[in-house]
Amino acid sequence: MSASSIEVRLSVKPPQFILAALGQVKGKYSSICHLFHLIQIDMTRWVGVAGDAGNASYEYFVYDEDGLRISDCGYGATEWALRDVLNQEFPK
Repeated sequence: MSASSIEVRLSVKPPQFILAALGQVKGKYSSICHLFHLIQIDMTRWVGVAGDAGNASYEYFVYDEDGLRISDCGYGATEWALRDVLNQEFPK
């Protein structure tokens, strides 16, 4: 899937480099067709949730200077994936 085929479901346009990275993902459980949440943590780190709304399969991702990392576990709700990436990036 390419960056241009990812449907963005945000009120602001995300950076093209994130869409390009997500367009290269071949997940085990989720196809990256939609971008639901995107949060800029600092100047070089972003977290978010993307996936396939039609199949209710979502992944969280972290994008930083090391590249893109995804959860690749097929969450059933965007909120669960968002919760886990925020807990991972900001542990108590």
